[in-house]
Amino acid sequence: LFILPQLVGFFESLHVELPLATRILLWLAHSFRDFGILIIASIVLITSGFRFLSKTALLKPSWDSLVLHLPVIGHFVKISQLAQFNRNAGILVRSGLPIARAMEITAKTLHNTSFHTSVLKLGQSLNKGNKMSKTLNEPSYRHFPSICTKIIAVGEQTGNVDDSLLYLADFYEEELDNASKNLTTLLEPALLIGIGLVVGFVALAIISPIYELSGSIRR
Repeated sequence: LFILPQLVGFFESLHVELPLATRILLWLAHSFRDFGILIIASIVLITSGFRFLSKTALLKPSWDSLVLHLPVIGHFVKISQLAQFNRNAGILVRSGLPIARAMEITAKTLHNTSFHTSVLKLGQSLNKGNKMSKTLNEPSYRHFPSICTKIIAVGEQTGNVDDSLLYLADFYEEELDNASKNLTTLLEPALLIGIGLVVGFVALAIISPIYELSGSIRR
């Protein structure tokens, strides 16, 4: 917004053929000089509009389903929802609430529409007398890993479903903590590389025409 536009006049006064990197840099400088406020306002409006639309009843289910299939972010959201589901359901069941009713209440605490719908359907299935582990084995519950289903099945056989749910909650909360640490570890080198590329591009764009000018003067 401030530094690059100052370079426009300097490079234009050189009267030499500028390298591609410099021309790109000058185009960016021109754009921000002439339309900077408009560009920033557009970015803010588009971002705000997208966030608003992604939370509407029409688009939220599709967006939430898409998020679960994204690399890294999808895994992060999935284990977060699994940890929340098992923690809340385990506490409600242990407090003496009927398991079907516990599923209905737990569903309201899940922000991802795919998990919310699955847990609501799970509560309806339990009301019909079906086992929790058997229902979770159905294809429509693909967001629930097999380890989750197997441990819940053990809890049903021993009469300790609440213990199984709370054990799974501890397991997924620990996995969520590890995923957060791994994400931070991955972001640090990615940010360094990204910043290095930007700085290298700007340096190349500024220095190249100066070298060309000095070379033409020597000739």
